[in-house]
Amino acid sequence: GDSGESQPLIVADSDPNPASLSHLERTILDGVLDTAEAVIVADERSSEHPPGVPAYPGLERGGQHVCAIAAMPFLVDGRAVGALFVGRYSKRPFTAAEINLLVAVSQQLSVAVRLARLYDMEREKAVRSEERERLERDLLSMVSHELRTPLTAIKTSIGALTEEEAAARTGLSPCSELQLHAGIWRYDTGKTGQSFSTAERYVSGTRNAVA
Repeated sequence: GDSGESQPLIVADSDPNPASLSHLERTILDGVLDTAEAVIVADERSSEHPPGVPAYPGLERGGQHVCAIAAMPFLVDGRAVGALFVGRYSKRPFTAAEINLLVAVSQQLSVAVRLARLYDMEREKAVRSEERERLERDLLSMVSHELRTPLTAIKTSIGALTEEEAAARTGLSPCSELQLHAGIWRYDTGKTGQSFSTAERYVSGTRNAVA
């Protein structure tokens, strides 16, 4: 885990994994994260440490007592993001060959950590991409609906205007105006005082007729 107050991810070589780091483990981890270098220490538990309580919960299982610890950094882009803890139960220091081997192991684990981070980043990108596509679809649907509503009204108005224009060109059928206009009425030449209503309509629907 990174330095700070955040709880690191702890993975032990056997179950169950410790719920948290002890004070001594946290001190060693902070040293690795701050320096990005390996930290090799002997057992530093004080005489005040409660008996029967592991000073290094991730390493001391089944009553075993750690005599030396090597903490190797996980380096990602030149920055320590975690550490590999290895405990020695015999009272002898780590040799140079052993430390070199642990460095090689930690480098391989660093590659795995880097790949895991890249996988998480790509997964987050995929989730964000799906969310963006969903938002784009919703926006497109909303815009399409908002455009269809006025277009429908416009089409209805245009249809009504077209019908009125067609009616104006062809005239009304039947046309009530023909009762009084656009026609020729025949009167009885032998009578006087004839009114319009008594005349006989001879022709209807004429325009510009001259008698």
